[in-house]
Amino acid sequence: MDWMDLVLKIAPWGGPGAVIIVLWFVSDRSAQRALTAYREDTLRQSQEHTLALAEVRQMYKDNVELVKSYHGIASGLQDLILLNTRTITTLCEDINKNQFCPQVRLRK
Repeated sequence: MDWMDLVLKIAPWGGPGAVIIVLWFVSDRSAQRALTAYREDTLRQSQEHTLALAEVRQMYKDNVELVKSYHGIASGLQDLILLNTRTITTLCEDINKNQFCPQVRLRK
């Protein structure tokens, strides 16, 4: 509906009709401002949410890289632990047999 049509329909009401038009106009303007502010706020929140999700995605990718690196280190460490265990076992057997001490060999 056009403004002029509205004015012509309310014109017979006189002053109260003009007050109604002014109040309606002010109310409509206020509602439009509120909707615009709401839209801008919603867009801003959506963009912030998108950025936060991108950061979370990057953290997961970084964690995958960390796990892969740790797996490589753990594999090498497992071999080292096995070698040390064998060496200590051999050392314990040698100490228990005590074949390297000259004093013990002389007594036998």
